[in-house]
Amino acid sequence: MISNLMNIPTAKQLELDLNISRIELEQKIEDCSTERASLFSVLDKLPALVYIVAPDYTIRYTNRYFQERFGSPTDKPCYLIFHGRTTPCVPCQSFEVLKKGNCQTWVGHLDNGDSYEYYDYPFIDTDGTEMVLKFGIDITRRNLAEAAWRLSENKFYKAFQCNPEPITITTLESGYYVEVNDAWVEDCGYERSEAIGKTGLDLRIWLSPTDRMLFLKEILKNGSVHNYELEYRTKSSELNYYLVSAEIIDMNDQPHLLCVHKNVTKRKRTELALRQSEEKFSKVFHGSPVMLALIDEENSKILDVSDEWLNVTGYDKEQIMGQTIRDLNLWADPLIMEEYMHRYKEIDKLENVEIGIITKSGDIRQTLVNIQKVFVDGVAYHLTACIDITEQKRIEQEMARLDRLNLIGEMAASIGHEIRNPMTAVRGFLQMLSEQDYYKKDKIYFDLMLEELDRANGIISEYLSMARDKTIYLQPKYLDQVVKTIYPMLEADANYQGMNIKLDLGKPPMPLIDEKEIRQMILNLARNGMEAMEPGGTLTIGTMIEKDEIVLFVKDEGTGVDPKIQDKIGTPFLTTKLKGTGLGLAVCYSIAARHQAKLEYETNSNGTTFKLRFPQPD
Repeated sequence: MISNLMNIPTAKQLELDLNISRIELEQKIEDCSTERASLFSVLDKLPALVYIVAPDYTIRYTNRYFQERFGSPTDKPCYLIFHGRTTPCVPCQSFEVLKKGNCQTWVGHLDNGDSYEYYDYPFIDTDGTEMVLKFGIDITRRNLAEAAWRLSENKFYKAFQCNPEPITITTLESGYYVEVNDAWVEDCGYERSEAIGKTGLDLRIWLSPTDRMLFLKEILKNGSVHNYELEYRTKSSELNYYLVSAEIIDMNDQPHLLCVHKNVTKRKRTELALRQSEEKFSKVFHGSPVMLALIDEENSKILDVSDEWLNVTGYDKEQIMGQTIRDLNLWADPLIMEEYMHRYKEIDKLENVEIGIITKSGDIRQTLVNIQKVFVDGVAYHLTACIDITEQKRIEQEMARLDRLNLIGEMAASIGHEIRNPMTAVRGFLQMLSEQDYYKKDKIYFDLMLEELDRANGIISEYLSMARDKTIYLQPKYLDQVVKTIYPMLEADANYQGMNIKLDLGKPPMPLIDEKEIRQMILNLARNGMEAMEPGGTLTIGTMIEKDEIVLFVKDEGTGVDPKIQDKIGTPFLTTKLKGTGLGLAVCYSIAARHQAKLEYETNSNGTTFKLRFPQPD
């Protein structure tokens, strides 16, 4: 018992223990107060509504964020502060957390239109009262953004579907179709359900994988493309042309490709048809055997010419483009052409007008000119067509000359013998009488009469040599050998006149000739050449191959043929000699005609060259 009594604390000991407990309690209270102050200090700085609601709906604590928006509640009920109500909201969402015993989240909307996402926690106050600690995050802007996004999506979808141009959305990397609009469905022929989840390669829309690879490479390089030209295959295997504009867009955090397609198939086909038409026109224009020129009506500049125009005139295309006909001095007689152009302006066309043109080398070519006004895209042009009729005119002149020769030859053949027979008798009697002594004193007169009769007989012989039906004997002969045969005779004549003869023999093949007639032609041409030269001049006789023809030529160093008679060369009785008959060249042209050869000449102030062109034998 005594030991038990000793264990009973004394009053002093109890007081000491009580003081210790009180100090510990005060320390704990102080610690709690510090923690509470720290907690509320943190809550005060949060960018959200933080407040505590008591069971009687009064607000016991608010942070700074709350006070900045709603002021100090001063124990006002929450339904009054937030909704302006005089009674609690039914049901009150906040106090449901006390029943659940754990955190709850919900969205509330205030009367001013603001929206908050609430996080509610059970909270026991220091006096043991159950309260609700509320955190409210302002989601008004987020809601507005989401609403705007939904609205934007709705507008985009409507714009996407209603756009008249085909539009697609595909995954960037693989190219799977995510969305296509109605225009794409109509254009390509695939239903939406057939396309979604497939690629353009799966549907054979791309002509080859390379096409998509190059298209994608361009997009990745620049971030987008504008009017990239592509060719697609439709469901019916028809090929269409598109100008594609594409942008990389983000969908669900994945890169996608938004492509807008402009169908330009009709335009491309029209361009192709136009290009083919232009190519056909170009081939016809440039390949035409007629000299064609397209000239701007406004400034008279040459825009294009055909190949034949260049061939005849001798110009290069670069030399004439942008020039005018006047700049080129093309017309041989500008005054006459000016009259023709006045006539053209009255009726917008000019038909079959003969006029000479001057080539680049200075030669004059005879042409038949037609001019027609044409319009291209509303712009007026002159389409000039010239036909080179130089050869035709030469042939016409040659035929007319040959006709005259033939007429004279036929006349000579019909009356030559009738004239020669009396002349032979007259010559015989004159020669007999001149030998008699009685007429010796008149011998000079008899010699003159005999000489004139011989001259007349020579003229008749030349007449007869122009007959068209004269028999000739054509045989293959070397022209070089024919020239060498008569060279001594010609050399003697040249030496007698103080001139030189030069041979330039090219050893051409053998043409078919009548040697006697060719010798006669060479003699005629050589004597004409020597008569055209002064002493000391050189006459060249030669042969060669030129333009696949066998050529015999005679070249003198005279002063050239008088321009006044150049068009009449070869006409019978045309002569510039005092005692000439004017039949030498006429006979040469007849011989050429009988040999199916062409006799032509080139003349200038330094001399004249006659060329006899034989066709090569087969």
